[in-house]
Amino acid sequence: MSGIVAFLPTGYPDPDTFLEVVDAVFAAGAGAIELGIALSPPTLDGPRVVAAFEEVTINLDEQVALIEAAAWRGRVIAVVFASEATTEQLDELLGRLAAAGVWALFVPDLTMERQLEVMEQAPLPLGLFVTAHRDLPMITEHRGRRPAFVYLRSSPRATGEPLDREAAAERLADTREALTGEVPLLVGFGVAEPGQVAELHAGGADGVVVGSLIVETVQDGAEAVGAQVRRLNAGMVG
Repeated sequence: MSGIVAFLPTGYPDPDTFLEVVDAVFAAGAGAIELGIALSPPTLDGPRVVAAFEEVTINLDEQVALIEAAAWRGRVIAVVFASEATTEQLDELLGRLAAAGVWALFVPDLTMERQLEVMEQAPLPLGLFVTAHRDLPMITEHRGRRPAFVYLRSSPRATGEPLDREAAAERLADTREALTGEVPLLVGFGVAEPGQVAELHAGGADGVVVGSLIVETVQDGAEAVGAQVRRLNAGMVG
């Protein structure tokens, strides 16, 4: 998996516009789209993305239906915030997402220990979210299933805050060295410019995740979102 990976809360800002944006993202050449579902508060995100989750008024059944519709259009990564969910709630949702045709799952607000447990039990591939250097040995020493990808948090900053380029470069170098080339490496948090995308790509990122900028641009319509994806994807060239 390579290229820009766009993020959007499922159903935001409304179901019809949401699907128009999904179409625009894939038409613009995105490698995948991350679609968020909040079983628990999305504590990793900045205020703009949190507000977008709060503006989603459709229920879980409707969100799963929209994710299934999106999965017919391209590669979908389901991002499930589940730190306060019960094991039963999470298991039920994962089964539904697998049936909906989701390509991979992502549970970024769980500890690495719990992510690895879910990866062994989930009915679909799981990506792992790395927030600290201590996570890397746990991934490389794991002898069970292989992750669908590893998502590196570029710095301790929240989504929507400016990219810390120095911290991102250092974290990326350490993570790329620790992982085998067979595991796709995504990097996100704070990315908003093609030059930043180019730096991350040159440093070893296979894909670059963009969330807050996509959420903000949705207000200007699906065509504007597609233009942002094409603009940022230019940084992946070469």
